[in-house]
Amino acid sequence: MFAIANLSAQAVTVQDPWTFHTKVPPEYRSSKEVFVDWCQRPTTTHCHFSGFEGLDPRLRVSDANPATMLHAFVADYDTSTVTTEQIVALKTKCPGEYLPNYGSLTFSQGARLVWLVEEPVLLPPKEMVAGFLRLVAKKMKLGRFFPGFELEAFVLPNKYYEVGTQWSHLSPVVLPAALVQQWAYEAGNDFAWKRMAGTPIPVDVVFQEVQARFPGRWEGPFDLGARGCRFWDPMAKNMTSAVVRETGMQCFSGSTSFMPWGAIFGQAFVDKYRAEQTGAAVADIFYDGREYWRQQDEGHWRSYSKEDIKLFLKVRHGLSGSVGKKESCSELDRALHAIHESKHVEAALPFVHFPPGLLWQRGHRFLNISTTSVIGPADRPASFWGDGFPWLADFLDGFFATRSQLNHFCAWLRHFYRGAYRHEPRQGQAIFIAGDAGRGKSLLSTGILSTLMGGHSDASGYFLRETRFTSEILSAPIMVVDDTSPAVDQASHSRYSAMIKKITANMFHNYEKKFQSAAQLEWVGRVVVTCNMDPESIRLLPNVEISVLDKISLFRCSDRQIKFPDPADIRRILGDELPYLASWLLGTEMEPEVKGTARFGVRSFHDPLLYSSALQSGPSYSFLELLRPFLEAYRGTGDGVREYWEGNPTDLLRDMAALELIRPLVLQYKPLQAATYLGQLKSRGYDFERSRTADRRWWRLPTRIEDPKQEEESK
Repeated sequence: MFAIANLSAQAVTVQDPWTFHTKVPPEYRSSKEVFVDWCQRPTTTHCHFSGFEGLDPRLRVSDANPATMLHAFVADYDTSTVTTEQIVALKTKCPGEYLPNYGSLTFSQGARLVWLVEEPVLLPPKEMVAGFLRLVAKKMKLGRFFPGFELEAFVLPNKYYEVGTQWSHLSPVVLPAALVQQWAYEAGNDFAWKRMAGTPIPVDVVFQEVQARFPGRWEGPFDLGARGCRFWDPMAKNMTSAVVRETGMQCFSGSTSFMPWGAIFGQAFVDKYRAEQTGAAVADIFYDGREYWRQQDEGHWRSYSKEDIKLFLKVRHGLSGSVGKKESCSELDRALHAIHESKHVEAALPFVHFPPGLLWQRGHRFLNISTTSVIGPADRPASFWGDGFPWLADFLDGFFATRSQLNHFCAWLRHFYRGAYRHEPRQGQAIFIAGDAGRGKSLLSTGILSTLMGGHSDASGYFLRETRFTSEILSAPIMVVDDTSPAVDQASHSRYSAMIKKITANMFHNYEKKFQSAAQLEWVGRVVVTCNMDPESIRLLPNVEISVLDKISLFRCSDRQIKFPDPADIRRILGDELPYLASWLLGTEMEPEVKGTARFGVRSFHDPLLYSSALQSGPSYSFLELLRPFLEAYRGTGDGVREYWEGNPTDLLRDMAALELIRPLVLQYKPLQAATYLGQLKSRGYDFERSRTADRRWWRLPTRIEDPKQEEESK
């Protein structure tokens, strides 16, 4: 073992801790804090040991003197309940795979166990040492010996352990070096060797070079992960001392634990493959004229400045920025030129649910940086409603006011999901869901729909004109307006309704992000608005008098109270059941009565009660409220009962203003507005007659207005 006299010392001596005689002055035994302070004093002569040997074996292991050889494993157990008798008892009942050679008690009455290795083993490269030691701890089942196993200390090669007391010799059998090397091999199979310095070269090409330069030195297949001799060393005889990796050879013996291809074959061999390396380096990098874009290992796209991408190419792919004597540009220059010429895109934007990567839109090439995806279907089909998703089926069965509404909603969701799943998103209606509190509206919009389709954004500020920046809401497949404060005046409500119509009818929208230029983005998601049934909240329903009925569906909640599971249970239910709902959406067809046009796929649905409420929030309804008292008053004037009023919109406003009761309100209207509102009322079924000649607009209005009958409708 390698020991230092105190925790401030640098010089290392070879010491067997189990033979070291502890001489701690009594005054430093009073507490752990006092004892640790004594151990750290440069004047202290004690024993702190490690099973690792540094590059310079005379000095302690540190960042400047990394560990290179392994002689023993030391496991520390931070518990105050261990006795010497319990340590000795390991000889008859060992809870792990391998019995330790020695055990001792620590200052805090914890346990410390030592496993010796048959002969020194070359440590893996420092980048993978921690992973290797974690694997060792798992293989040896170190956590089973005593409570409080210090895994984070176990994986630190520069950790030195205080000698402790009451050492017990437990076993003479040491760990075979071949076994430890096998563990290093297994750890290397999970290590990203591209992180190591060196150039990745195809193994078949490398093997050709091995055969040419070192004929007969390698036996068996030359594949990634294959073990064999250190073929470049004529003195090497061990046929399992090296492993083929992407950028070189992992070694278990010799002077170094990793040999890159350039160190084995020379730089000339590696230079032949630089062109291929450059091509691979720029394969997934794109340029939008201002920034460089690269997909991260976890799948997200990230933008880089020119200097940042050069650093990435240099560090990750080993491209050089230096210019050779007979060259006019460097490897980095060539890579950047290739990106500018062949990887240029109009813009990098999140095209939600479109195919990932390069997209052609309106004759231009774009980079789709969206990583949003729907939940995939289950492995088996859902053959009937609720098959594999019983809780969701029960929730939806009781959520809507009528079965017809559930059928239309499922058809709307099927159309939405299928297009997104196939990376062929299609337009669909905005849906409005109204109901009393506690019915599950938010669960449906921000829970079920959001999880199934890949997320949502809060679009309240955008629809109410509180912000113009759209980058966040256009990056999600669902724009949610959830029980927010509605527009407070008629003008604001009209703008809100117009924006609902625009978002639903158009596929191209302005994508604006702070401090960046705006761009046109194709977004084919959905708008979902939820609100309560009180008179204030219901104003979130849009103005249905602006040719919007085919673009919206109005759904009403049932009166059933929902007993919601805990949030954790809801997340579990969604995780378990949504894949089966997805299978049902893919494997079943919608009923003929709910099929719509090619544009929206599904017929829009309008609950009569909500449709009536939406009508009442429109400006024509306000005009109707003024028209009724005027016509009633007009009916009783003159010599008899007048059944109709006749004239043009200007005449109508003049006659209405003559009624003192409504005169201040009538003066706010213009003839063109009156004509528009009369037309909207006529289109809703009111018995208004209209005619037009070359020089005259004429209306005939009954003095007794009857409301048209309303039925549950889908269009």
